[in-house]
Amino acid sequence: MEHHTEPRITQLQNHHGEVFWEIHDARTGKTVYCMTEFEVMEWLDVRFYRQ
Repeated sequence: MEHHTEPRITQLQNHHGEVFWEIHDARTGKTVYCMTEFEVMEWLDVRFYRQ
């Protein structure tokens, strides 16, 4: 069985048509929701480079 540690990022839309992103962090098992691409990039930056 393979263990994935990379985050899974999915672009979604709410019932108003607004786009947002769901990030599932396989390493911690937590899911984070971001409203902008900038927030996604910031989350990735913190996860990979500021630890």
